[in-house]
Amino acid sequence: MPAIRPTSARRRIAVLPFESLTDNKNDTYFADGVQDEILSNLAKMSELKVISRTSVMGYRPSSNRDLRYRNYDRACVHIAIAERALPNSPEALALKAYIDRRQGRWDESMKGLEKARNLDPRNSSVLNNLEFNYIYLRRYRTPRRFAAAVGLTF
Repeated sequence: MPAIRPTSARRRIAVLPFESLTDNKNDTYFADGVQDEILSNLAKMSELKVISRTSVMGYRPSSNRDLRYRNYDRACVHIAIAERALPNSPEALALKAYIDRRQGRWDESMKGLEKARNLDPRNSSVLNNLEFNYIYLRRYRTPRRFAAAVGLTF
């Protein structure tokens, strides 16, 4: 027997803004028009609730809102706040270490990942990133000694 769903439980969908990849920034109206057309067609489906265009405009690539933390300095400020609130958080230390590595500060990245590993020695993400750093820096013996210490074999 098929499951019966209440009529109030409709599915929701949002159409994120498109980005105009042309050199002429005056052509953004075309990208907006494509989004509007898709929204209009989806709104005709009774089983879908379409999130309004104004609600998703913050996701436009040209908006000032940095949703993916491409601004590393701003991300570091947020991580510093988290570190003050949770001083023994391996996640905050690891995130800062990832940013340090991305910006080429390998020594700071290694220190941060080592601290995160000491706080949470079974965190596989930290262990994998630490191993990546060792290999990238051509410290081949260190990951093997480290793996042996935590009981892993190659």
